[in-house]
Amino acid sequence: MKNKRWILLCLLSTGIIVLSSCDKSDDRVASDNNLLLTGNVSGSSIQNVVPPTLQIDNKGFLVFNTVEQYILYMNYLSTVTLSDLQTFHQQNGFQSQAGPNFNEVGPNDHLSEAQQVKFLLNNKGMVQIAGSIIKPNGASTSMLTMHRSKLTEGSYIQLEQSSFNPTIMNRIAALGALSQGTIELFNFLQVTKAGYDEGLGAAPTVPPQITERKFWGTVTSSLGCENGSRLVFTTYYVFWVAVKTEVSSEGC
Repeated sequence: MKNKRWILLCLLSTGIIVLSSCDKSDDRVASDNNLLLTGNVSGSSIQNVVPPTLQIDNKGFLVFNTVEQYILYMNYLSTVTLSDLQTFHQQNGFQSQAGPNFNEVGPNDHLSEAQQVKFLLNNKGMVQIAGSIIKPNGASTSMLTMHRSKLTEGSYIQLEQSSFNPTIMNRIAALGALSQGTIELFNFLQVTKAGYDEGLGAAPTVPPQITERKFWGTVTSSLGCENGSRLVFTTYYVFWVAVKTEVSSEGC
């Protein structure tokens, strides 16, 4: 039986931390007229789990000005109950991909890793993180990204319809070239705001050829054997960003 405990990762690598403080004219969009700044709510279990302040675009997707804000929200999703989360979203006017009638778990239960993603994306399947609007495809094998500066009524319709336009978007495969190196997604998108295309990507049933990160999902690694046991690290990723790591021990 594995002995598990959670470690919430509130910081990323040095490159990502630097990313949050640069190019502020593009990424600090709190004053944008398209954004609605909403407040927090209180609830039975929310009193012990402080929900983040949400920014919601007038198109309905969540806006995280920095990667750190996004990670705080994902950490919140991992600790709040479904009932309190639905109340939080309802009072803030956010319509998630999961919808108000989500019943895969009970109202007092917590969400699984896969279920949390449905409460990150809005009902059109979009989210904005660090200046880039992201829309995964239905099979989660690739995603379209569009920088905030390229958002117009016409470009939004193209993104909503998953119609790839390389002049204003990138198309990144879940198991493509970017995932094989050490580059972080949001750092890359700061430099390459359009024109990058890896195609539709491999089917999700094909084993990835990488071990560093995943588009979203878990990567497991372990340390050597000592006194008959070893530590096992299972890291959960969304858009290649490490959200949290589960540490367990097993016999060896």
